[in-house]
Amino acid sequence: MVVLTSTFYHGGMESHKQTTKLLNEHIVPVIIKLKKQTLY
Repeated sequence: MVVLTSTFYHGGMESHKQTTKLLNEHIVPVIIKLKKQTLY
């Protein structure tokens, strides 16, 4: 039971990291583009 829980928790952490990576790779560049547009 404990093993299942820890595996599930680890899997959750991994998917969370992937989500964060996705945000950093796709949403941050969009924000940077918007900021550059407002600067010009």
